[in-house]
Amino acid sequence: MVKICILFCIYTLLAIVSFAAPIIIEPSLAEIKVGKYLDILEDNSGQLTIDDIVSNSDSPGLKWQPSTVENPGFGFTKRVYWVRFTVRNVSQQTVKWLLLQEDPLINQIFLYAPQKHGGFKEIQAGDNFPFSKRPIAYRCVIFPLETPPLAEQTYLLRFSSNSSMNLSLTYYNHEGLEKRKNMENPILWGFAGSFFVMFIYNLAVLFYTRDTSYLYYISYIAFFGLLILTLNGLSLQYIWPESVWLNNIGPPILISLIVFSIVQFARYLLGMKSLTGFIDNTLKFYLALSLIIIVITIITVNKHSIAIILATTLTGVASISGFFFSLYHSVSKKYPIREARFFLASFAVFLIGIFLYVLRVFSLIPNTLITQYLILIGAGLQVVMLSLVLPDKLFIVKNKLNKLNLDLEKQVNERTKQLGMTQANLLQAAHNAGMADMARDTMHNIGNVINSVYTSIYDLRNIRVKDIVGRFKQANKLLGKTLMVYQPSSDEESKARMLLQYYQVLEEAIESTLEEFSTNISRISGKADEISAVIKAQNEYATTGYMKESVSIIDIMEEVLALHNQKITDHGVIVSQTFKPVPGIDSQKPKLVFIFSCILSNALDSLELSTLPERKLFIGISLVNGSVQVEITDSGIGIPNDDIKKVFRHGYSTNANKTGFSLHTCGNYVSELGGQIHCESKGPNQGATFILRFPLPDEPSSKA
Repeated sequence: MVKICILFCIYTLLAIVSFAAPIIIEPSLAEIKVGKYLDILEDNSGQLTIDDIVSNSDSPGLKWQPSTVENPGFGFTKRVYWVRFTVRNVSQQTVKWLLLQEDPLINQIFLYAPQKHGGFKEIQAGDNFPFSKRPIAYRCVIFPLETPPLAEQTYLLRFSSNSSMNLSLTYYNHEGLEKRKNMENPILWGFAGSFFVMFIYNLAVLFYTRDTSYLYYISYIAFFGLLILTLNGLSLQYIWPESVWLNNIGPPILISLIVFSIVQFARYLLGMKSLTGFIDNTLKFYLALSLIIIVITIITVNKHSIAIILATTLTGVASISGFFFSLYHSVSKKYPIREARFFLASFAVFLIGIFLYVLRVFSLIPNTLITQYLILIGAGLQVVMLSLVLPDKLFIVKNKLNKLNLDLEKQVNERTKQLGMTQANLLQAAHNAGMADMARDTMHNIGNVINSVYTSIYDLRNIRVKDIVGRFKQANKLLGKTLMVYQPSSDEESKARMLLQYYQVLEEAIESTLEEFSTNISRISGKADEISAVIKAQNEYATTGYMKESVSIIDIMEEVLALHNQKITDHGVIVSQTFKPVPGIDSQKPKLVFIFSCILSNALDSLELSTLPERKLFIGISLVNGSVQVEITDSGIGIPNDDIKKVFRHGYSTNANKTGFSLHTCGNYVSELGGQIHCESKGPNQGATFILRFPLPDEPSSKA
């Protein structure tokens, strides 16, 4: 009892000799910074106890100094700091209030609150204690206190930490604290949400593109997001609430991993590892230093202030280097890198935030909202800017493909025109004289020309842009679904949504271009196949001559269909066929190809002129009365009844642009081969059917 009375008297004396003015409180006071109301005592040995402080409060050895700033800071220090302040309740009722320490990374905070009957009650907090031990569940340390009516009380706090020592104390009533939470939650969780969205999006990009650079980028996003959560006390609150060890070693290790990831991302994406020796060697030095800091952090365990200083310094130096390296490659004519412009833009605001953060950590500038949250804004903008690199690369690929497509289309048109002229000459030469040697030489030259077309087609098909765009589209869908889960709560989240809209517009433009590109490639491929088939067929004709041989009607018809495949596709013709097994016949293959090709060409021309909604073509091959019968039926414009007998006359044609020579020649060839041909039609717009019959080898020929 005597000891309690003595402590009570000493406490009263302590209040009297306090240098700082008391804080005047009442129930309506919502918030006030405590910094300028503090007396601060440096404990160089760290051995002073509350009894030492109270019993020697007026001793000259205890040099209490009044604070002149709202947020006293002492940088990285091993000293223990004691602070005291007095609260005076001028109201007629008890005031329940809260004392908040802004910096959540202080290791140990011991609060000594005066008791009603003398003495002090000790309350322990800080990130050296599990989160469950905190008086109030909040990311920062909060002490719940109360002051009786018309009373004056002096409180003492003991601070010790391996990290930067920032004493940012604030008085709140419950309404003031809720107002603070409502203001800061959108900022913190909006930042966390935007980082999570960008992490998922770039993870999808990595999954679909297999681009190594994006492995380092998503690592950078993950480590940076986790670091920000740790620096703001959210990791201890939500991720590892019972792991004090992880929370203490987290900042230096995460900072080192961030530097490692962003450096590797820059080396792979910008190709710096293969361009400039000095820059790449500097980046390798940063990589090695970041790994060394991680090792130092693990070895020192509870004394990692050196690791924190090294990691913080490395962050500042690496950020400045990244800014100037990006600037160099953005303007360099010798080593220009387009993507470096995105790095330059991303480091602009972020570098300012890093610079202010480093100064705040070393207590060179006060702890304010700007120095506290500018790094969050800079980090968010940096993540968004670096995520634009992939769409920019796709845009470049799109332009290159468009140029390549135009050049190839021009080349193919020229080659096709040359081939058409060559093929027409060959058909005329074969009809008139069968000039086999000339056809063989010409086809050889065409083969040389078409090789270049096949080479271009092969190169284009090896460009796997469609896979990247498909993955880009799926990544956008995943980003959209993620944004539906996380409702907008900040400017960064809104920017993420604007970025999604930009990606979706870009996706549609790329898809349209790719669809046009694929169509042209298919058309070119079809033309190349058609050219190859022509070359193959013409070479066979050139070597075969006009001697009769055993040929397969079905094989010849399939070759002719292959020759006209592109025209069938362009006109949207629906082809149906019934090929029944038939024996071979003795005939001349070049003339059969000419006959079938002319009839098919006339049928396709008729279908093109037709106004019917469907364009149909039927081809049937069967054995009828000891002959091989070929039936070709179209649903085109048909033939008037009066003109049926004129079809095979020289000069007759239903198409004003045709000469009427081909069907006349077909009739002559069929007769020469010992076959029969006739045409049937129910009239205009009723289509037409051509029926051909060729004798089997053991049957006599019948004339048409």
